[in-house]
Amino acid sequence: MILASLLAGMAGYAYFESMSLLDSFDNAAMILSGMGPLTPLRTDGGRIFAGVYALYSGVVLLFAMGLIMAPILHRVLHHFHLSDEAANYPTRHGRGIPPRRARARKPAPAKETVAAEG
Repeated sequence: MILASLLAGMAGYAYFESMSLLDSFDNAAMILSGMGPLTPLRTDGGRIFAGVYALYSGVVLLFAMGLIMAPILHRVLHHFHLSDEAANYPTRHGRGIPPRRARARKPAPAKETVAAEG
């Protein structure tokens, strides 16, 4: 993907700015890496191409970082994984904590009644 992007940038600079292959390579590599063009652009077509190419290279950078970071983030999120049993309980305070069980109440002690002596 990087090679195809670099070749597309070289072709654009060679076409719009009439640069040599070496100058086209330098400018395309600098924009693709996020640095900016080395030589000033002379034509409006070259400026438009450089802007579109810079936006494209930013999207490619974000896509590549997503591909690199996805397995790492997936591994980190597995650390917070709940078991299936805990996930079925309603949440309290947004933490997936199972509800407290109702305590069995002991019957109240029977009151002793004193029979009135007559």
